[in-house]
Amino acid sequence: MNSRERVLSTIKRQSIDRVPYDFWAENATLEKIYQTVGHRDIERLLKDFRVDLRHIEAIMPEEINYGNFSKIFGVRDISISRLNGVRSAKI
Repeated sequence: MNSRERVLSTIKRQSIDRVPYDFWAENATLEKIYQTVGHRDIERLLKDFRVDLRHIEAIMPEEINYGNFSKIFGVRDISISRLNGVRSAKI
């Protein structure tokens, strides 16, 4: 069973040979993994780890004006500065 078949069968709640693997790591952790394996090819790394799922990188929404962003379906967010970080609120 290949990765595609495994994931689709899982979604359909059919029998699978093993649970599909996913992989996600913070940048610092990923850098350490790259140093350990000796290359920086993410696809090769995922194949070596037998990872079935792939992540799609999303682009940042267009900034309408300072701190205001337009997201999918026209939902607009504004960044609100806080003492302990930045929060996002729908407007």
